[in-house]
Amino acid sequence: MTSAKAATQRALSKPVTTVTRVSPDAVSPADALATVLSERKERSKLGLAKYAAEAAERAGESDGDLGLSRKVRDVAAVHQTVWPEQHQENILSLNVLNAIKVVRSDLK
Repeated sequence: MTSAKAATQRALSKPVTTVTRVSPDAVSPADALATVLSERKERSKLGLAKYAAEAAERAGESDGDLGLSRKVRDVAAVHQTVWPEQHQENILSLNVLNAIKVVRSDLK
């Protein structure tokens, strides 16, 4: 029997002879995370829309129960915190320079 320390040292002293090849179709961890987050964002939007529609129907059938509208507002606020609106950048930015020459005469 060898100790764990001796086995580790022996393994580390051996040269690396194998090369791990990555498939060209492999997805990077960042891309995988972006895909998962995008899917969850869409699912949460659908879930929120369904909840809001059902709550609106229940509120319409109730006799002015404001608790239902507060719950819908709270769920929407949580969604907005987790998935804030992303404003689209302008495609075209136009800056206009208007130069005016001011002529001054110093009268003494």
